[in-house]
Amino acid sequence: MGPLRKPTAQQPQPCPQHESEQIVKRPNHSGPEDHNQYNPDPLGHFLTIPWAATMLTDPAAFDIIVSDRRLVLSREHQFVRSVMSSETTVRACVTFCLKLPPNEEAGQKGVRPPISKSKKLLSGGGPENGEDPERPFLIYNVLIDLGVGLSSFRGMLHGGAMAALLDEAMCAAVNNQSSEFSRRIPPSTQRG
Repeated sequence: MGPLRKPTAQQPQPCPQHESEQIVKRPNHSGPEDHNQYNPDPLGHFLTIPWAATMLTDPAAFDIIVSDRRLVLSREHQFVRSVMSSETTVRACVTFCLKLPPNEEAGQKGVRPPISKSKKLLSGGGPENGEDPERPFLIYNVLIDLGVGLSSFRGMLHGGAMAALLDEAMCAAVNNQSSEFSRRIPPSTQRG
C-alpha cells in the first residue's frame, strides 16, 4: 500500500460536467495518493457539485476519505477495485462522517433543515437517547458518482450493483467504527 495523502487545503479543479459551478474551499481529507479511482481527484469532483460541497464543507463533517481502489497482490476485492472502478461504473467515491446535533438543537430555530425526512432517524443524540460522549452518534456518508454501465434499464441502477454498493458502504462504515475511531473525532465537530 502507498503512503496516505496528508490533509490538504488546495482548491479543486472543476470537472467538465460542472464547470460553471462555484468551487468551494477544499476540506482536509486523507486517502492514498494513488487511489486508483477513475476520477483523478474524487474530492475535487464532489466539491464542484453544490449539494455535495455543502455536505463536505459542513463544520460537523470530518474523517473525509478518498476510497482506496488499488489492486492488491492477493487478488482480493477484484470486483470493487477493478470492475466497479471505471468510466462506466463507479467514477468517484468519497466517504465522511457527520456528527448529529444534540436533541435540544434539532428543533431550534435557525438550525439547518435535516438531510432526511425521517424524524426518528435524525431526532438527535444525547444521553437520553443512549449516546456516549466517547462514541457519539454519527451519520456515515458515501458519495458515489455512477456511470451508465451500472443500469438495468435506462436511468435505473441495476439491483445487483445496488447490493454491491450497499455492501461496500456498510463494510466501510464498520471499519470506521474501530477502537481508534473515537480518537479521530475532532473536538470542533462535537456538538452539544
